[in-house]
Amino acid sequence: MSRSPDECFVVAVDGGSSSTRALVGNQTGEVVGVGVGGPTGLFTDEAGLRRLEGALRAAIGGALKSAGVSADRVATAFLGLTGVFDEQDDGRKASDIAWHLLPRARIHVRGDAAPAFLAASCGLPGVLVYSGTGSIAYGVDDRGNQVRSGGWGYLVDDRGGGFRIGIEALEAVFRQSDGRGPETKLSEVVLAHFAAVDPGALLRLIYLDKVLDRARVAALVPLVRSAADDGDTVARELLAEAAHRLVELAQAVGRRLPGLYGGRIYPAGGVFRAGPWLREPFDSELAVEMPEAVVCEPAFPPVVGSYLMALQHSGRLLDDRVLGGIRRTRRKWEELEPS
Repeated sequence: MSRSPDECFVVAVDGGSSSTRALVGNQTGEVVGVGVGGPTGLFTDEAGLRRLEGALRAAIGGALKSAGVSADRVATAFLGLTGVFDEQDDGRKASDIAWHLLPRARIHVRGDAAPAFLAASCGLPGVLVYSGTGSIAYGVDDRGNQVRSGGWGYLVDDRGGGFRIGIEALEAVFRQSDGRGPETKLSEVVLAHFAAVDPGALLRLIYLDKVLDRARVAALVPLVRSAADDGDTVARELLAEAAHRLVELAQAVGRRLPGLYGGRIYPAGGVFRAGPWLREPFDSELAVEMPEAVVCEPAFPPVVGSYLMALQHSGRLLDDRVLGGIRRTRRKWEELEPS
């Protein structure tokens, strides 16, 4: 027996390199359940596909359980995932996994930048500058042109992202150790983070035990911020350099969007919680390089952008009723956000 639209639910997923977030919502914008899973990352091989399956199973399963909703009541699912190189091929792989979890749902897959932008802007033109484990800028202008910059991955890019900041903190430890760099409080906090007694022990962990997974390295950002709060010059310089790289991303997008006309800049992602040592140089440099732009706080986190896209695929307009429902259930989806 078919159900009316009001009896059907949607599932939204934001899958990243550090964690995966999912929510269940109804057709009028009310979030009724949330769940969290591990990182998705790249899924170009069997190990990556197994990791993706585990992350989706935990996040979606947790959200359905939290909502008290059975999988067969989900009509539409939207997955915004990092590591999507080819939306057709990678989308099919992710859809096949999600289909086993949501067998009656129409499943849509896209890279994570577009839903993050929609969450930030609610459809207005502008540029999202996102810095989490990695970094990317994504913009849409008044004419509907879409442009991205960055997001090429941790091996060759992601300047200004959490993984890169963490790597630079590690470099600072070794540079102090062998006399090439200044003393820094980062040595103490980084060694403690990896439970290493000295740089030599840390080196063995890196090259023999291979402890440098992206999430663990990106988790150094709060420690860099803490050292900066304590007056550490090296930590402050690392965060200022990250801010510069993030401004470069915004500029690159802005130059290629002829209908932007200044526009709004939306800084988003966990790295922007690194305090004034990153945010103040970011705002200051942006004011010089893009003086007509206005910095705006994102309206919602990326997983809500996936929810909005799921609702669009369900034929819903993103009107005041839908946005009001999301705002009324803020306490529910805020459970997914770090404190």
